[in-house]
Amino acid sequence: MHIFSGGTEVTAFNSNAINALKRLGFQIEKLSSGNNPLYQVSYSGEEYVNCFSKVYADAGNPAENFGAIMTCTDADEKCPVVTGADIRISTPYQDPKIMDGTAIQDIEYDNRCRQIALECLFVFSQVT
Repeated sequence: MHIFSGGTEVTAFNSNAINALKRLGFQIEKLSSGNNPLYQVSYSGEEYVNCFSKVYADAGNPAENFGAIMTCTDADEKCPVVTGADIRISTPYQDPKIMDGTAIQDIEYDNRCRQIALECLFVFSQVT
């Protein structure tokens, strides 16, 4: 199984999301600078994924024969149809960015990471 990512717009890998992933044990190294830096993300230290913000139709993502998991309310609303996807699964959550700058910001990002992990694990367990 191969996993790809993409959103409805290009922004940047959110620094609060990066910090939440680091608290979960991921190693994250920033490889470039600019408005949309490239990061190398690994968990085991041996295998890694290059991460940066991109739209789902990015040239590096498949154009057909894939499943789309919508993991935020914004994407779920903006992409009622994902061109090329064999299946579209909605597991929407409220973006933790609404808590940026508050006393519970880190708690909200940590909770959302766990929620996304559990929901994706469930979805992947149903795919053969």
